[in-house]
Amino acid sequence: MGVRFVQVLDLFKNPALWSAFLSWLVAQIVKMVIYKSPKRMLSYGGMPSAHTATVTGLAWMVGRITGFDSVAFAIAGIFFVVVVTDAVRLRGTVERLALTVNEKLGTNHRSEIGHNLREVFVGFLIGTVVAWLMPKW
Repeated sequence: MGVRFVQVLDLFKNPALWSAFLSWLVAQIVKMVIYKSPKRMLSYGGMPSAHTATVTGLAWMVGRITGFDSVAFAIAGIFFVVVVTDAVRLRGTVERLALTVNEKLGTNHRSEIGHNLREVFVGFLIGTVVAWLMPKW
């Protein structure tokens, strides 16, 4: 194996990446259980917010590893704010627009793509628990 391939494999040793991935996975499994549908495993919208869980798990783990006063944590924190704001405000607006279009045109376009604050809060809790239960390696 070449040096570059080994460096790529080092990606799998990154606890922040694992925290983000496991937070997403837990949120998606919870979503699938809540809605009693395997199709929900890879869906957008609904309870809980997997986007929020993912960026929460990432930000907490980055803070735990690099310190909460680090530049890396500041970047992860800003990323968290942007993603959560998008999940609630922008995608929530798109969801309401889709519902209006469906009502006016008598269509049935998929509209559940945004999140309410409760869904975001549960995603935040999932990401927090995952990040604090994981070892920093």
